[in-house]
Amino acid sequence: MRSRYSAFALANGTYLWETTAPRMRKYYPEQEYQDWAVSNQWIKLEILSTPQFNQVEFKAYFKNSEGINEVHHELSTFEKINGKWYYVSGDFIED
Repeated sequence: MRSRYSAFALANGTYLWETTAPRMRKYYPEQEYQDWAVSNQWIKLEILSTPQFNQVEFKAYFKNSEGINEVHHELSTFEKINGKWYYVSGDFIED
């Protein structure tokens, strides 16, 4: 999770796409990752919990393209393939 957050902060859409589970990549185009990363200023990542061994609940704090502070609160699911963790999906949590 931390490496993916860093990839957003560094606007590295390729890394984000490559760390998405291969079967899910069709739902998460590399360019969309890149566009969202570039259009926001990433401020802070807060890991809240790991309810299951393959899940991470987090808040990512960022300033959007209009300069408004926002928080992305998500419960992400990952899967391990050949010893590496990949992002599968996330459920947005409204505060």
